[in-house]
Amino acid sequence: MKKALLTCSILAAFSAPSWSLNILLANDDGCASEGIQAMKTALINAGHSVDLYAPASQQSGKSGSIETKIHRPDYGSENKFIVNNIPYSEASEAYIYTEGQYPASITTPELDENDHCVRIARTYNPENWAEINKAALDDAEANGYTIIHPQYGEVLLEGWQARAALHSELKYIREVSATPRDSMLVGLAVLRDKGIEPDLIISGINDGQNVGLMATTSGTVGLAVAGLQRGVPSIAVSNFTSELDGRGGESHRSATDEEVAMFTVQLVAELEAKRIKDQPLLPAFTGLNVNFPGTFDLERFSKEIKGVAHTVLGGTSDVLIGPGIYIDEETLEKSADIHPVADYKVVPQQVIGGADNDETKMYLDNYITITPIDGDYTAGLRKQELLKVKLRDVTFTAAEQEAAQ
Repeated sequence: MKKALLTCSILAAFSAPSWSLNILLANDDGCASEGIQAMKTALINAGHSVDLYAPASQQSGKSGSIETKIHRPDYGSENKFIVNNIPYSEASEAYIYTEGQYPASITTPELDENDHCVRIARTYNPENWAEINKAALDDAEANGYTIIHPQYGEVLLEGWQARAALHSELKYIREVSATPRDSMLVGLAVLRDKGIEPDLIISGINDGQNVGLMATTSGTVGLAVAGLQRGVPSIAVSNFTSELDGRGGESHRSATDEEVAMFTVQLVAELEAKRIKDQPLLPAFTGLNVNFPGTFDLERFSKEIKGVAHTVLGGTSDVLIGPGIYIDEETLEKSADIHPVADYKVVPQQVIGGADNDETKMYLDNYITITPIDGDYTAGLRKQELLKVKLRDVTFTAAEQEAAQ
């Protein structure tokens, strides 16, 4: 198959979109990542209205993580989400804040005005420093400054950041990237406040596959599930990783991000073409997990994508999940404390059993996989009824509660 995936029959089967949807675009790789920018360009070129809300920095593997401290006003600081079009950089991660402006020394390039990079901002007011433990003030050069929260014992600031905060009359802002889920929810709240209800949430393009068991740890899939739980149809889109495999193995993708983005545009067009009047693009609380194949193994690599497979998540994975050890000889020579465990090893491509429509199995066979997801952890009715029978004698009375105390 030639480089241009769009010439294949898979895409030719779809009709070109001739309408405009309100699409909330998010990811877990960060607002400036190549994948999300490719997706944004393709959607806009297709005529859709796109609002991008994504973490300010790389947040892969966060699943459905939330920033809990944003809801703790007693945490010794003022916490809030902030949104701008400046992605993460070492310069913009922490700074002295004055009149809501970044210092002139920060040269991080800005993105488009509709690219929203979401952060958590913690504002520390110098008037409150007297209530906070200041360690090593008399020996700053040797020990640095450390500011510890008096109630929770967490180090809030240290080193030059703490020193700058203590000696400045300005408010001190420390920023950390919001999680993928929170970034999307910020965008959803902003749009709904404007009276805009997204027709669709698209998460991606993720740099790295999210198939099988891997999907449960994915920030890409996690934020899509959060969208479903709030009543918005959601599609998670992932391409094979562009990175090395950790042992020097080169990535070989069967499609570029631009090709994946165009496939997604055509997929959305097909959903719209089959849409029931006045109904959402997908059934209620239903989304899609889409993955494009690739490999680290040049011998089994092929640009010829075999087709589109409609799959189930299954119980397999293309990587070993859990304890894994990879130790090269150089590391062993440097450290006598490292003892490899023979039973634990990394298996780059692992499929144990699996049905014919298992997502991982079809993905490794060079299919584009599309798996319906709903984010509902409730077991099916048959299992519910079975467990009611098995647990029918389980009780917890007031007397038992009193005895437990």
